[in-house]
Amino acid sequence: MKNTTFLLFVFLFSAFAVSAQSSESCAVRLGNNYFKDCKRFIVYRGDDVVKQSQDRSRVDGFSMQLYSTSGQPIATITDGKLVSGNEKDISVVASETEFSVIDAKTGHIYCLIKKTYNNEKSWCQFDVWMDITLADGTKFLCTPESSNVSMLQYMNGGVFVGAGTAILLE
Repeated sequence: MKNTTFLLFVFLFSAFAVSAQSSESCAVRLGNNYFKDCKRFIVYRGDDVVKQSQDRSRVDGFSMQLYSTSGQPIATITDGKLVSGNEKDISVVASETEFSVIDAKTGHIYCLIKKTYNNEKSWCQFDVWMDITLADGTKFLCTPESSNVSMLQYMNGGVFVGAGTAILLE
């Protein structure tokens, strides 16, 4: 009986491990750092500025609040869809490999995320460009290689997996 129980446990654990590995989870490259499977993505003074959905393989699985330079909310994007704000002012475009949020009047790109794979397609990453204003008027700028946040510049080349918060801004 002990051997049967042990084999059943090994089988169930193996099945769980295989199913966990088969669901793709993409790393996020931002400010020359990599973030993967973090519970919260970008947090500013306790509030989520940018969130990533539980399905970490979706390029359109990001949510964010956009503010004007005076700190007034202008749009809310939830899981890649504009849920508040004027569609004539904010353009949200998503495909299998790219997601963007653009000011429809000026062409200003608030957010651009591109999903890329290695040659064997054994892993993926999201390359992130952002130019957004936070609720207090502070600018947050980043590309996959750089950022205006000194903490990200200091951690240059870091890899963070499973952190409680990927980027904490104060």
